Amino acid sequence: MKWYLPLILALLVLSGCSGTGVEDRQGSTENPAETRNPVENADEPRPQAEARNPAENTEEPRNPVEQTEEPRNPVEQTEEPRNPVEVQIPADTPKMQEVEPVGDPVRVKELAWDSQSTDCTLWLPEDGQYVPFLALSGDYGGSVLLLRRDILPESRPFNSYSAYYEDSALDRWLREEYVSRLEAVRDRLRSAEIVITAEGGLGVSGEETTTITREAFLLSCAETGFESLSSGGAEGRALAYFQTAENRIARGADGVPTSWWLRTPDSFYLSAAYGIGPDGSLGSGNAFNDNGVRPALCLDADAEAVPVRGIVDGEAVYALVP
Repeated sequence: MKWYLPLILALLVLSGCSGTGVEDRQGSTENPAETRNPVENADEPRPQAEARNPAENTEEPRNPVEQTEEPRNPVEQTEEPRNPVEVQIPADTPKMQEVEPVGDPVRVKELAWDSQSTDCTLWLPEDGQYVPFLALSGDYGGSVLLLRRDILPESRPFNSYSAYYEDSALDRWLREEYVSRLEAVRDRLRSAEIVITAEGGLGVSGEETTTITREAFLLSCAETGFESLSSGGAEGRALAYFQTAENRIARGADGVPTSWWLRTPDSFYLSAAYGIGPDGSLGSGNAFNDNGVRPALCLDADAEAVPVRGIVDGEAVYALVP
């Protein structure tokens, strides 16, 4: 009996373990279908990276208009912009002389040659520099007539062909460009009525005249003392200053006497105009040839001429001060 007791005990132990296993499976409330999601792992699942939209970038997309640095205004410069007018001024351009008043002013009319017949020089600022003019008459249509003492540095033709003065190339240049050189005293300039030979008189020695109004102009044959020697009409009256040939002589920038245009046409021809020669005599030439230019203009008779130093070394001269 004792030999099979161990056998019986072993069978009982085996029987108990086997029964437990069956009961656990049958008694379990876990649904076999509710097993773990095959996608899930036994550990806490890691969040997968969110799928990128192909159009999206990992970084915030830049606005194509925006820059990493603040864009510069195309008008702005890193340096202070230069004034374009200042850039265009040559470095060697002389500045207006600084003048010092040294006495009481006088009326321009008092300097006129026909008032005192001595020194009639009056300095005017022309294109940034004082240049000398001659006060020839104190009553030229109620204004003071001035004539540039020296011939302008640049020679010019009278016109492309016709010697008719009104709207000729030289007339246009004087009234449109030259007067701008006198801008500093433009407020004291006065327009003058001047007599010219009528266009119909050219080529036939006509004597008919007409009147035009100008701020800057050329003198005539009659005004320079040649009223009886020229063909054409009577363009004004003789000025006392030109009683001598010496007073008709004018010099260029080099100091050499040079011929200069008058506004009177040689009306025997269509394209010839008169001028004053280097010796002060009268002559005529083709209107399309270059010749010296000596502008005339009128000032307010009551404008003040101020005696100043600083224009001519060691001298006080009268000037029209801006």
